[in-house]
Amino acid sequence: MRLFQIEADYRPNNQNKPHYYVMAKSKSDAKRKFKNRIAWLDIYGCEEVTDEAQANYIYEHPEKFILC
Repeated sequence: MRLFQIEADYRPNNQNKPHYYVMAKSKSDAKRKFKNRIAWLDIYGCEEVTDEAQANYIYEHPEKFILC
């Protein structure tokens, strides 16, 4: 499993779209999992978190991030 950062919002013109994190096998799997959980938001970006230190920090502090 890998960690993906999803950029999603219900406002298409929002310049500061929030980020959500999903554990998945692939980018398409991450998008599918996110849409199944939070269907009312539109996805504007999906990137794998490749920085191992950042990924570990997100795993260790789930209270600071939105994990799906």
